[in-house]
Amino acid sequence: MKKILILLLCSLGTVGAKAALLLSNNTTCTIPVIIKAHDIAHLTCGLQSNTFMLGPGVAAVFQDVTSLNVSPGWMGSALASTAGGTAVWGWDAVAFTFPMLSSQVGPPTGCATGYFFTYANACSGNPVTVTWTAIGTNTLVEFNP
Repeated sequence: MKKILILLLCSLGTVGAKAALLLSNNTTCTIPVIIKAHDIAHLTCGLQSNTFMLGPGVAAVFQDVTSLNVSPGWMGSALASTAGGTAVWGWDAVAFTFPMLSSQVGPPTGCATGYFFTYANACSGNPVTVTWTAIGTNTLVEFNP
């Protein structure tokens, strides 16, 4: 049921969006996250968001790269643009930190090495699997126990 709700959010919450990013934390732990992207003025992974905390059971939706311009903001006070459309801008990776380990997921054309990652001791000693899934032109990144 939760998967259906996430897909609904991803499709309904992005009316007018070209390629939204939805993060869904289905674990009981808070996860520090950094989003990596590119636009007309920044190469692949040239935009890196400030770190933000994705709480347990929380979903966050970003309509496009400009939706991070204010909060959490881009490192170095960069400003993203959607000029040129989705042929020019896009999401490259989602980086995250677990106790004793940091990694990222995303397409191999970006700065990540794969679409999924599993860590055995990620959340209070329990495993967490992180997956990057394209849903039409949108992207869903899930943190699952």
